[in-house]
Amino acid sequence: MIDQFLRDSSNQRTDEYGGSIENRLRFLREVFTAVNNAWSADRTGVRLSPPMSGNGMAGSDPIELCSRAAQMHNTFQLAYLHIAEAI
Repeated sequence: MIDQFLRDSSNQRTDEYGGSIENRLRFLREVFTAVNNAWSADRTGVRLSPPMSGNGMAGSDPIELCSRAAQMHNTFQLAYLHIAEAI
């Protein structure tokens, strides 16, 4: 579900969760916050796969999206960030 918010091909929202990369990252930020409130950050990680485009999912700027997500990840000090790349 998070991926659907991150990708501009699937996220056609016009509210605060759609449009710019910052807006599309809002849901992921809220998930990070909720997980950190329930679980220790040093035991939590996330996997992102912005370059993969299966099932019609694609993004216009996966490098910028991934970079911004990684910057946000660092502010939460989660245990790891796994970036999956298409082969």
